[in-house]
Amino acid sequence: MKKRTSFLGALLFYGVPAALSVGAGIVLALWLHDGAIGARSADPSTSLTASTETPRPDGPAGRTSGHPAATAGAPDERAQLERLQAELEQRLAADPNSALDLLFTLAPAQRALLSSDVIRTAAASAPETTLVWLRDHADAADLETWLAAYAGIAAADPVFALNELLALPEGAVREHGVQRVLEVWSRHDPVAAYEWVRSSTARDAADLHVTVMEGYIDALPQQAGELIGAMPEGPTRARLMDRYAYRVAESNPRAAAEWLARFDDAAPAQQALTTVYDQWAEQNPWAALEHAMQNVDGKLAFELAGRMALELALARPDELARSLERFPEAYRGVAAEQLATVWAVTEPEKARRWVDRLPAGALQQQARRALIESRRG
Repeated sequence: MKKRTSFLGALLFYGVPAALSVGAGIVLALWLHDGAIGARSADPSTSLTASTETPRPDGPAGRTSGHPAATAGAPDERAQLERLQAELEQRLAADPNSALDLLFTLAPAQRALLSSDVIRTAAASAPETTLVWLRDHADAADLETWLAAYAGIAAADPVFALNELLALPEGAVREHGVQRVLEVWSRHDPVAAYEWVRSSTARDAADLHVTVMEGYIDALPQQAGELIGAMPEGPTRARLMDRYAYRVAESNPRAAAEWLARFDDAAPAQQALTTVYDQWAEQNPWAALEHAMQNVDGKLAFELAGRMALELALARPDELARSLERFPEAYRGVAAEQLATVWAVTEPEKARRWVDRLPAGALQQQARRALIESRRG
């Protein structure tokens, strides 16, 4: 899901930097809103573990299709790749080491298409012999090869995979390998993976918690929420609160907001709540506004009203113009300012006529001031 309003709200609601005029800021906001700049991953994540992940050669995202041969070019190349794949599958079933022997004799392009699946399958069926073979034949610096191997082992015996990794010296294989194994494990058995991490004394324990909770949240969301709520205050809980709320809000922002309410005014909860309302505003801005105005007050309420007005001004400006009264009176002025600022860029004549038709008073003055300032920019 896009996490666009967070940036736009900061850009327009809090003011545009001196080097960027208000008008230019709105142009940039509209460009972002219309998708000219790609949205982030998701995840969230942007998951909270993206900073420690490497490209995953062993997952579906690492292939153009479910069949490696589909990525080859000419028909002859595809046919050759299919034959190689069939032979590798036969060897994997009979003797994984012989499959690895064949794999490492292939041309680089062919090996790149086939290696992850072959190594992962070999490691899952024969963990120890595969690791021995790789230590003798593979480049110790080839991170993708080692991650594929440990991901394969993790599917069969994650504890063995982690013990092997923790016996390695500090480095990329150990760091990213532990993360990768925990990702695989947490998808299959999040409770066991969490218990392992909870007892870990590793320096990156916070990152490991986040990695495991990704799978926990997907598999057992209610239990994950309870676990996070019971954690002591600190950076680990703060990161997990934000991630959990974001994931829940993708499908049920009301539930995410109500879950965060248990933390009262704690700063991490307030930050996560802003993200939840951003997501909710993209799905249903009026429902998000109504809920926020009933349940949030103070500075955060004022900020959220501005962000939701911005979402409406960008996506449904005519609807916002007809429905300003749906904003509580205390926040109606900021909604008018957002609409005037956006329309000053997209439909300046329409903006002028709309401001002229507003009832004389403070609301009209706020909208007119925003319109004039945008024109000056």
